[in-house]
Amino acid sequence: MRRMIWFGLLLSSAMLTAQDHGTYTYREWSRYGQNSPDSLAAVKNISPYYEVTYDSSRVTLVKVHSATDSLLRVIQYHYDEQNNTIGETLSDSRGNPVLETTFLEQPEDANLLQKVYGPDFTMHATHFFSRRFFDLAQRQVRYELFAVNGKMIAHVETQYNAAGKRILEMTQDDVHHQPLEKLVYDYSGEGRYILETFDSAGKMVSRMTLFHGNQLLTP
Repeated sequence: MRRMIWFGLLLSSAMLTAQDHGTYTYREWSRYGQNSPDSLAAVKNISPYYEVTYDSSRVTLVKVHSATDSLLRVIQYHYDEQNNTIGETLSDSRGNPVLETTFLEQPEDANLLQKVYGPDFTMHATHFFSRRFFDLAQRQVRYELFAVNGKMIAHVETQYNAAGKRILEMTQDDVHHQPLEKLVYDYSGEGRYILETFDSAGKMVSRMTLFHGNQLLTP
């Protein structure tokens, strides 16, 4: 099940705005929990109400408005050439990303899966999806990896200092409910990275200090 539409919108045809070579885009409006479109006048006093843009039969954009017409958030849907949903982006009213969901393999995934299931684990991209969360400064603060059934496998939380530099990364095994790694960025002196790893009981089993001259990760 690669297709996941978080807001569960089941909407039909409405306002046609363009048409060319068999493809077309159109918009419609609806209120939360309603499975059929409505007129803009009928929903404008409802908070929130949705403005939905279609490309042919695909939902491509959902704008969430307040009853006073203020834009609250935007959800954009991404598709591959076979019309499968490959991702969703939730943005705030200013267009800054808040949450990105993808059904494509990401650079972090193989490493996380091997930490959870062992070094011999082989990843199949269609069996997993992931989510990235961003703060107001558009910095990634959390990465979550899920099995296709919705069960979280692992997540990474990132913290920053007042200067915007990364200072801490915590990696958690959500299958076995235990910490995996803690990476501390120390910018004093020569600048070093302190990597701690944990066993199945959550006990620290190793602690390595990496200096700039031998860095494995960069902030």
